[in-house]
Amino acid sequence: MPSTVQQATAKVLLFYPGDNLVARLKRWEERAEGRQLRLSFVRDLPAIRDALRHADVTVIDATEDDARAVDALLQAVARKGPDRVALHTEQMHDGLELFVRTHRVLLVLGPLEESEWEDFLSTRLAAARQAPRRGRLAA
Repeated sequence: MPSTVQQATAKVLLFYPGDNLVARLKRWEERAEGRQLRLSFVRDLPAIRDALRHADVTVIDATEDDARAVDALLQAVARKGPDRVALHTEQMHDGLELFVRTHRVLLVLGPLEESEWEDFLSTRLAAARQAPRRGRLAA
């Protein structure tokens, strides 16, 4: 008798990605079933909160605009917790490292190779499945 149990889809939300990052993570998404990558370029807080609603893990790209990334990072940490959020950048900005450390979020200095993204996202998604969701703000 075939099993009817299906593996849950791993949902990764990517805020403000550049073309290189999108290409690498699209390949991650395509390499296996049960992976979903969503891109978001929204700026206003209600739209950021809405985008976060169904994400298991959120990666925020600060390469081009660190101020915009910080807004999304604050919302993501408040709603998902620091273990479900990472800040990616290919260019350091003043104060960014201290800000990320203060909020206990992982800083990913890129660009990463596809195999590094595979390892990183697999680890983060596994941890997200085991970690309890945040209180009333979690969606």
